[in-house]
Amino acid sequence: MANEIVFDEPEFDVFYSYWRELQGDEPAPPKSHFDPLKVPSLMEQMSVLQWFPPDKLLLRLMGTKIVDQTHLETTGTNLLDLVRAPQLEMMKRCVQAHHDHLAVVLLKNERRFASGKAVAVKYAFFPFLGDSGARGFSIGVHKADEEANKLVAQHDLLDHVKVLSLDFADVGNGVPDLSYKATG
Repeated sequence: MANEIVFDEPEFDVFYSYWRELQGDEPAPPKSHFDPLKVPSLMEQMSVLQWFPPDKLLLRLMGTKIVDQTHLETTGTNLLDLVRAPQLEMMKRCVQAHHDHLAVVLLKNERRFASGKAVAVKYAFFPFLGDSGARGFSIGVHKADEEANKLVAQHDLLDHVKVLSLDFADVGNGVPDLSYKATG
């Protein structure tokens, strides 16, 4: 039985409840069971990711609200390309651990734009299994600072992301001994 988790964002709780329904007695639900129409209020702020170890985290689908906030459609790109070198190896370890343990990842970062403006974003990424049982799929729910995002001009392109913190939540499969807090 998976552990009960209370998130600090109601959107994360909504998705977690749905994820738990799909999970049943399995370590993670199959992605083929996911129906975005069951969580319609979250569709515009969800993303679907696929992990190809050791260094490709492909964005397979991106909600319209995320596109609007980043001013960029990045479906099909490697999200690790947005992470700068000092944090890149840590992020690769995190993504690998997320799929090895099938734990929920709680991530806080800043979207950094070309102008230097930054927007804080919280994420919860939930593991899913491929149809053959393969690990490597996640669906994330995003929650950006809407007021800060309004201050970013539409033509101001996303430059990179800075990871502020990263933790794992146990959904019954254990969690890796890995977390991250940015300093400075």
